[in-house]
Amino acid sequence: KALDSVFDINRRSYKWVSGSSLFMADDRQRFYRELLERLAERGWLLVHYLVIDERPVAYQLGFRFAGRIYAYNAAYDNSVASAHPGIHLVVHLIQRAFAEGVVEFDMMRGEEVYKQHWATGQRTERQLVGTSGSLVSSLSYLLHIRFKAVLKHSAFAQAIYSRIARRNTAGE
Repeated sequence: KALDSVFDINRRSYKWVSGSSLFMADDRQRFYRELLERLAERGWLLVHYLVIDERPVAYQLGFRFAGRIYAYNAAYDNSVASAHPGIHLVVHLIQRAFAEGVVEFDMMRGEEVYKQHWATGQRTERQLVGTSGSLVSSLSYLLHIRFKAVLKHSAFAQAIYSRIARRNTAGE
């Protein structure tokens, strides 16, 4: 039930509109549902909501392990964006975490301004990518890895990505 609210908020978020939501495809929703159920069984899953008028409008999805909290994914309903619900939720969670004795609140990867404002340090992210050596595999690697930073800030690339995402959600 908790994940249904996560998916619902995501559908109403800027992430869905821009095509950047982790949960856009049904197979990804199934994957995350199974993964998160396993994490919940071990007591590691954290799902927090900000609720306005009995309606969840923002969530923070994370993990608690070895005295640390890892803030994995968050989103908020576009209709309340001007109230900055994500920021309010994160502030509350950080305060609560340290009051409960957490030694670190890891905001994980991403270059969001609020992370830079609160962070006391940064970690380098590394990726290990293997390809089959075929032309298609090599081109995919080049496009995804080598040009990722350029495409991330390209209005043209974002427009194409959004168009593909809309087509995928429309079932075309």
